[in-house]
Amino acid sequence: MSTSMSLTEKYENYGFVGYEFLTALYYEANTSTTCKFELGKKIVLAKFENDKIYEKVTISASESDSYSGCLLLSEGALVIEMQVNFHIDDVETTAYLRGKDLNISGLKMPKKNKDEESEFESDLILNIDFVDSVWFMIDTAYYEFIQLRVDEDKWEEYRRKLAEYFRTDQNEEHMEYEDTYTEVV
Repeated sequence: MSTSMSLTEKYENYGFVGYEFLTALYYEANTSTTCKFELGKKIVLAKFENDKIYEKVTISASESDSYSGCLLLSEGALVIEMQVNFHIDDVETTAYLRGKDLNISGLKMPKKNKDEESEFESDLILNIDFVDSVWFMIDTAYYEFIQLRVDEDKWEEYRRKLAEYFRTDQNEEHMEYEDTYTEVV
């Protein structure tokens, strides 16, 4: 008799890791001075009950570290989707990350100067290098997160830091958000 899990069982049992990863990215983007990306204008938070989403909140904010986001996170919500702005060399781009399956979508390629004449092959290579740079940033952040997540002591300490950050009123001054939409599922 085999004790290994099927792929479906693994996905169902460990799907939460993507949400925890995005929540950690949210925290790092708001607190780290070495972070190479910043939060975009859209963040989706969810509260879970019995492994099912029972409340989902979308925050469209100019300040993504808004008080409402921190308040929900302090109540146990997790980030399930987020827009992220990446800074690579002198280029800024945006992508959308989804925690459920660690999907990356909507990556905007850098605009080339219309005055420059270029060949298809060189543009293709530059675009591939650009995508690789974004992927490397996300992969590095995920690797660092997994190193924390698998070490029980480090993970508990990190969770305490997250909880403390989200509980503080330090973000109350950032309440200038455009729109908050709550959906009870």
